[in-house]
Amino acid sequence: LNQLRMEIMGILLKLVGNDSPTANELKEIGEELLKFRGLVNGEIMRVMMIDVQDRRPVIVEGCDECDVYKEIRDKIQGLIDCAKGEDGAGEDDAADDAAAPADDTAAAGEGGDAAAECMPPAMYFMDLMDINRMIDSQTESMFNQLFQSMEDSERTNIEANLNTLKAVRENIEETIQKLSRMEDDERIKRQVQSSLSGDVDTLTDLVEDCLKNCGQSGCEDSCGYQQLDKVRKLIQGIKDDFENGAGEFEETKEEARRQVMTYISETNKDMNGIIMRKVENDGMLEQCDKEKLDVFDQTKNPLWMVVNSTIFSEDQNPIVAVIDGLLPLVNESIEGYCQKDGPTTKPPEVENCNKDEYVKIADYVERVDQIIQENLFKPDDDGAKIQAQLGFLDVKKLFDKRIEELFNGDVKCPDELDKLKKEWMPSLNKCMAEFMNSNKQFSNMTRLERIQCTKELRVAMEARRAELLQKELEAIEAGGAGGAPEEA
Repeated sequence: LNQLRMEIMGILLKLVGNDSPTANELKEIGEELLKFRGLVNGEIMRVMMIDVQDRRPVIVEGCDECDVYKEIRDKIQGLIDCAKGEDGAGEDDAADDAAAPADDTAAAGEGGDAAAECMPPAMYFMDLMDINRMIDSQTESMFNQLFQSMEDSERTNIEANLNTLKAVRENIEETIQKLSRMEDDERIKRQVQSSLSGDVDTLTDLVEDCLKNCGQSGCEDSCGYQQLDKVRKLIQGIKDDFENGAGEFEETKEEARRQVMTYISETNKDMNGIIMRKVENDGMLEQCDKEKLDVFDQTKNPLWMVVNSTIFSEDQNPIVAVIDGLLPLVNESIEGYCQKDGPTTKPPEVENCNKDEYVKIADYVERVDQIIQENLFKPDDDGAKIQAQLGFLDVKKLFDKRIEELFNGDVKCPDELDKLKKEWMPSLNKCMAEFMNSNKQFSNMTRLERIQCTKELRVAMEARRAELLQKELEAIEAGGAGGAPEEA
């Protein structure tokens, strides 16, 4: 905020100078205002993308053995990298000699700390002996686990891991014996690379299986990562279309809007399914569904900003600017986890916003009344709670569908959109959250407690209908007798 204040203060000082600004100065001020607008939009986007929860992978206790497998793998990989990094270094070539430390450092970056300092090839067997000692220590610990385990599945898993480590150790021992008979450095390097590469692959698989068994996996396997990657590819593709001049601007803009609207529509369906599963499972969700829900909540408003930019922009620059502001934030969120096209709703031909909104509210009220009468007023059992939650989900679908129609219609009815997004959707979410609260027993709630939140939403809808009806009557009166309705 302080940065934005300083920016606008600089612009204001130029406007209130003693002399009237020249045409060039006004042009410069205009450019600075556009720059300031970009800063504000960027900050808005950043705030929208702030994680509601800590999305870093949860390190599950009991996974220490995975770290041991990783360390063994990285030490072997480090030794292979040393052999590759020193390959071809001529003794008489000063340039190669100077470059060798840098190569070793690069190898260390890939292979871990094991390659931080490469020993002479003749001493590689020392590193291999250290690795085998690590394996011996780990197998001893695993044997103790095997003797103490009472579950067949756990014992089977431990035995499989022991066999894997045994095979790796035997191969390393065989490699040590081969190296002990070699004197040529180049032969030693080639032997290390050919003999140990398979062990790295084996240990990589072992690490992945271990992490999965501990409730962890690579970030690419995370549902949150995959969902954010879809958003990244979507908006990056739209940006590329604009910058590469894939077609006429208006056509590209319409296609961009259609793609984003399609994605939002699909995610709304997924979100409704997740909420339904949450209702059916007494408020519990699997980790994958939790991550998806987090991503939907995090990206929905920024994507609507992209849609808005395609509606009101007369050239590609504002659209690309919005995407440029969103892409780094999506990438940042993706890093936090590492710890298409279907039919779209046809835009409505909006002739009378008040009339259309009045008709839509009637649909909402009808479904809300059904929830109150059938599930909340005289519930037979706790099953009514689930039916009420499913009813709320139906109302949410009606809201989502109408919001999509309004955006496809270039937001010609902004008052209705504000009412849905800023008032009724939050109120509906509040009612849903109230019935998902596991601390509240539905059967112990009074009738007033059961219907209070839903009744307040219904009263707000009826008040809006009355307001719309009043506006229509005023419009009819202003238009004369000829505009009178056919029905009273």
